[in-house]
Amino acid sequence: MHQHCDALIPAYPHLKFYKCPACRLLMRRQLLKLLIMELRSFDEMQYYYEPCFEQIPKYEAIVDTPSCVMLMSDRVSDGAYDSHPIAKIKADFTRIIENALSFNEAKSDPFYRAKVLYIVGCLFIEKVGPWV
Repeated sequence: MHQHCDALIPAYPHLKFYKCPACRLLMRRQLLKLLIMELRSFDEMQYYYEPCFEQIPKYEAIVDTPSCVMLMSDRVSDGAYDSHPIAKIKADFTRIIENALSFNEAKSDPFYRAKVLYIVGCLFIEKVGPWV
């Protein structure tokens, strides 16, 4: 119980597992990080995990808004997903895929894996979204 976190709890003694708003937000952020790490696990080659934009020639000339799974995880910590988390995560995830598809050649392995990752990732987000 979090009686020390919220002054309302003494008025409702029947609530045995009450979590205050601050603790619920913390729990939601932990769940979002788990969701993002699961998305990472779907990227078997880890093409889209780390920000390596500066190391790839011409990447920033082709891609306007670089993103990666690690940056999504950082955004959770920064509170960027506190409101409408699933819509924002899906938008950022989609941006990663769009960047991959616009930068990589159509018959390359990263292009193909981005398409597969998008399908699997979106299904996963839709499945677990209501629980976050």
